[in-house]
Amino acid sequence: MDFITENHTVSREIDNKWGIMTSLCLLGEIALRKGDLKQAYAYFNEVSVMARAYADRYALMGALYGLGTVARWEGEYDQAIQYHSEELELGRLINHAESVAEAHYRLGAVARLQGDTPRARFHFRESMLAISPLLVTQLCEDVAAWCAAHQQPRQALTLFGGANALRTTIQVLTLPLAQQEYNQTITAVRTQLDVAAAIEAWDAGQTMTLEEARAYVGDIVETME
Repeated sequence: MDFITENHTVSREIDNKWGIMTSLCLLGEIALRKGDLKQAYAYFNEVSVMARAYADRYALMGALYGLGTVARWEGEYDQAIQYHSEELELGRLINHAESVAEAHYRLGAVARLQGDTPRARFHFRESMLAISPLLVTQLCEDVAAWCAAHQQPRQALTLFGGANALRTTIQVLTLPLAQQEYNQTITAVRTQLDVAAAIEAWDAGQTMTLEEARAYVGDIVETME
């Protein structure tokens, strides 16, 4: 944090636009991980203004990711869709498959929260065309939440178990903003199964490889309706 703040200060002093935007994006990500949505919005919004002024598509994609994430956790779903839709179009313009996949995932996550299963299924399916370990993890968690809401507790626990194992492997913690939903949903689905079945479902996810988790969540996405 101190290094990023120092880098930001120096970049402003020498008027290094790229350095300013990069450090602001990193500071915005740190604010998100602290659950400070107001501060995260301020950082990402400044990047957005600068990136548009200097026609920096890469920096703008980072800003739109952050702004959309803030809007999602504030319950401003229409605003989140607007940000992530622009993020998706930019990813297509620069022909960056991973960015396109990430934007599709985020649009699917918003659709899931809105209860729009067909749209969630479409975006989740598209997100799997090019996917990173973190994106597989996040997709498992979102689809697990969908399963929990649609009376599929066994699948939900297996996906949560897989996501938990993947997060341990890649050493990335769940955002504090997501942790409450995560904990509440796991507790709820455990009560829908007997103890042995709940342990079996969780352990099945824990032993999955990345490719197995990707295949498992992909199969469930195809059946979402």
